[in-house]
Formats: sequence, C-alpha cells, structure tokens
Amino acid sequence: MGYTTNFYGEFKLNTTLDKNTADLIKGIATTRRMKRSIPILAKKFNISEELALLKFGIDGEFYFDKGDFCNFGQSEDSTIIDINTPPKRQPSLWCQWYYFETTNSIKWDEGEKFYNYIEWIKYIINVILEPRKYKVTGTVNWQGEDDSDKGTIAIKDNLIDIF
Repeated sequence: MGYTTNFYGEFKLNTTLDKNTADLIKGIATTRRMKRSIPILAKKFNISEELALLKFGIDGEFYFDKGDFCNFGQSEDSTIIDINTPPKRQPSLWCQWYYFETTNSIKWDEGEKFYNYIEWIKYIINVILEPRKYKVTGTVNWQGEDDSDKGTIAIKDNLIDIF
C-alpha cells in the first residue's frame, strides 16, 4: 500500500552523458539507496578510505553493484550500515528518475510510489550533473492520486522552478 504519483514530460541534457555519469544515474535509479560504511567499502575494494570517499561519496551515496540489479540492489552485505536509511544527501531509499540514452533525457521510470521526486531531481542536478558541467532543461508535470496533488517541475539550465 502507498500513494502513487504519475509524471508526464522529461528533462533534456545539453549533451550526451559520458558513460560513468550515465551509469551512475542509472545505478542510483535501479537500486535501493542504503547508508554504507566508507571504511568497509575501502577494505572491500582494497583502496584507501580517502579514495573510497571520492569514489563512493558520503555514506556510499554513489555505490551500486550492477550484479545486484536483479535484486534492486537490496542484497545485504557488510558495507551496509542501515538498510532503511539512505545516504545523508539522498532524500529517500528510492530514486525513480532514470537516464534514457535514446532521448538523452531524464524521465520517470514509471515505477510506483515515487516519493521525494523534487528533492531527487535537485540532488541529481546539484550533486551529479552540475559539477560535471551538464545542463538540464525541461518540464515534468505530476498528478497524484488526490485531484489537488498536481504541479510542474520546470528546469532551465539547471535552475528549478516548482509550481
């Protein structure tokens, strides 16, 4: 049980994403976001904690295992601090903004019960895309189950307006 919201539209990128950035957005959108231990990730990958923090971000926010996509990244391992707490900068356990190469855009993946969608697109832009010099422009309308739950996310060159 939960609350469903539908989304219509897309956010276009100014240029095709490089493979690492595309994989990162897809990985985040495909897996449960769980707070992870940087020291344990460092040991797991035999790298320094400093390098692990650069590679995987705060609380492992950039970590995902492509081999666990079939389980939506929910397999438990020793790196997880709390399965029900997302990394500090991520707004929730699930992100459903997905990058589509065919349209060079970020769109809703059509999964049910997408919460914190405004915070998630802000996170994707501010933490992932803008530091890599990408620009996002587009409009997405949302409609929740309640008739009054509707609105628009309008983005132009990474500047976000909600109405």
